[in-house]
Amino acid sequence: MTNSTKKTVTLFYSYSHKDEKIRDELEKHLSTLKRQEIISEWHDRKIEGGQEWKEQIDQQLQSASIILLLVSSDFLASDYCYGKELRIAMERHERGEARVIPIIIRSVDWDQAPFGKLQALPKDAKPVKSWNDIDEAFTNIAQGIRKAIDEIKISPTPKEITSDISDLVKQFKLRPKKHSGTEIIADIKLKDVLNPISQDEADSFNLSLGDAISRTFNFTNTEIKGVEKIYAEGKMADWLENANSESYRVRLHFLFSTDIGFDYHPVTGEPTVTSSCLLGYRLVEVIRHSLGSTK
Repeated sequence: MTNSTKKTVTLFYSYSHKDEKIRDELEKHLSTLKRQEIISEWHDRKIEGGQEWKEQIDQQLQSASIILLLVSSDFLASDYCYGKELRIAMERHERGEARVIPIIIRSVDWDQAPFGKLQALPKDAKPVKSWNDIDEAFTNIAQGIRKAIDEIKISPTPKEITSDISDLVKQFKLRPKKHSGTEIIADIKLKDVLNPISQDEADSFNLSLGDAISRTFNFTNTEIKGVEKIYAEGKMADWLENANSESYRVRLHFLFSTDIGFDYHPVTGEPTVTSSCLLGYRLVEVIRHSLGSTK
């Protein structure tokens, strides 16, 4: 990714509050990336009064393109950083949804941690506190983050459509291959029909059989009244399974897959080409948990 793309990458800081001063210094060294609108940053100090902090952290963690782990003894000792944020971060990294970058800020035994296989910063994973010139360490980290941004493939920014998406949905159905992978923000109403996914669905949509589930829904405020199908796994599947049959604002990833095979005519015995297709949407993010709520 280059600056000319005008696409901003969201960075999420996972850190112990005991390392807040170091996080502040790192933010300063990433100022050029921020001024160039290459990145936007988020950490829990940006949560505003009255907001539910767990919900805000989860939403930002689920949507960030790069997740920075500020590794220290306090980070590893934190049940929330290690037990929750790290787990979600590594799951998204393994699925290719985000890039996790460990930043070693203080010396600690981290090689056997879940992120131990990942390339860490600064250079040679030398802890920031061990550098003679800390500014040099942060400069090396900033350069490493810039390089990572150039390497990762960022999904297209979804077009926010919250009123009438009938034409767009019709385009999906008309030429599904062309629009496969498109993301939209839309209002939907969940139905009570909730099902496990089949092996074909898991294979076609790269979902985890036994963890992913599907549920039916309708788009609201559109001409299209047909029932659609939504898929989710992991944390999103937990939400989908427990959500009420209400209207929600969500980000969806359009799914399309075809399966070409051969069969034999029951009378002539001649081989014939067979094909089947699957359509649906993958739940990426819950933006508003109820259209009548301010959450």
